[in-house]
Amino acid sequence: MNHKPDLAGVLLLCLLTLIACQPSPAATPVLPTATPTPGLLRVDFPNAPATLCREAAQLRLRPQLTGLRPAAPLTWVITGTPSPLSGEWDTASETLYVAFPAGRSLAPGEYTLTLYRDSASVGQHTFTIVDVPPEIASLTLALTPDGPSLTTVNAGTHLFYLRYTYTGACTGTPLWVAAYLDTEPLCRGNFTIEQERGAETFACYREDATPFEVGDYRALVTLMGDITQGVAFQVREPPPPPPSPLHCEAPFVAAGLTPEGESFRPGDRFEWYTQSLYVGQTCEGLQPGALWEAAWYRQGVQVRAASGAWDGGVHGLVWDSFTGETFLRSGVYTVTLRIADQPPAVLDFRIIAYATPTPAP
Repeated sequence: MNHKPDLAGVLLLCLLTLIACQPSPAATPVLPTATPTPGLLRVDFPNAPATLCREAAQLRLRPQLTGLRPAAPLTWVITGTPSPLSGEWDTASETLYVAFPAGRSLAPGEYTLTLYRDSASVGQHTFTIVDVPPEIASLTLALTPDGPSLTTVNAGTHLFYLRYTYTGACTGTPLWVAAYLDTEPLCRGNFTIEQERGAETFACYREDATPFEVGDYRALVTLMGDITQGVAFQVREPPPPPPSPLHCEAPFVAAGLTPEGESFRPGDRFEWYTQSLYVGQTCEGLQPGALWEAAWYRQGVQVRAASGAWDGGVHGLVWDSFTGETFLRSGVYTVTLRIADQPPAVLDFRIIAYATPTPAP
C-alpha cells in the first residue's frame, strides 16, 4: 500500500537532523592575565630646604618616590662643585643623607643634586648655600613682648621678656637663652632652629614666681654653640612717681569686681577653671575724656587689646576684662594698663594648669 509522507513529520525530522549535525560550540578561551606595566620612576623632594647655612656640613633630604621602588640603590650626583660629588642612596631608607667632603661646608653658591637610575635622571633638587655668617643680630629686654627696650627693671617684677633676632643659622642646630643674677641662673631655654633667620621672644620668670631682687643681671643668647650675644641690666627700686594731679592706687588683677567697684579675689595665681579676669586701678583726679588702654599677653603673644575714654567723675575705677571661650588657657601672662599720661602699670600672673588626680592605690 502506498502512503503519502506526512509533511509535518518530514519537516520535524529534517530540523532535528540539522540540529544534531551542528558542531558543538567551542569553550571560551582563557586569556593570560596581562602584568601591569609599572609607571616611570619619579623622585620628588617635598619640603626640601632651598637654602643651607654657610656652616652646613651635610644635606638631609626625605625623597618621595612615585612608581615602582627599584631594588638597586639609586646614584646621586651633586654638581656645582669644582669636581662632582657622588654616592648611592638605598631607597629602603626614608632619608637621603649627604655628608660634605671631610665634614666641612661647601663654598657659598648654588648646587644641584640629581638622582639617577642607571643613566636616567629620576629626580633633582637645587639648593643654595648662603654667604651669610651666623649672627645674633639683636638682643633686648622689655616688660612686654612689644614694649620699649629697657636696661633697668623695677624691684618686685616677676616677669620680663628677652627679644632676639638671628641670621645665617643652620636648620636643626641649637639656640640657648638664659638670664643670671651674678652667677645664679634665673631662667633658661633651649630651642632648635627651624629657619635660617628669625625674631623670637622668650619669657623669663622664676619657677616659684618670686620677684626679682635688686642687683646686676645679665642675659645671654647662644647660637650654634659658639656665637653669643649678651645684654646687661639692673633691677632697682622704682623712682618716686612724678607729681601729677592724677593719682592712682596700686593696680590689681582679680577674678571679679564688686558692685562698689572693688577687686574681688585679687592675686597673681588663678586656678585652671578661671573664665575671666579683670585688671584695674582706682584713680583720683580723672578728667573727662582721659584715655586708657590695656593689653594682655600669654607667653609673649598678645591675646587681647582694648582702649577707651573715661566718662565718669574725678574719682573712679578704670578697668578692663579678659574672657576666654570657656576657661582661660593655663600659662604665664602679662597685662599692661595705661591711664592718661601715667606710666603704664605692668602686672604678671599665671593660670595654673589642671592637674590630673592621682588614683588612690
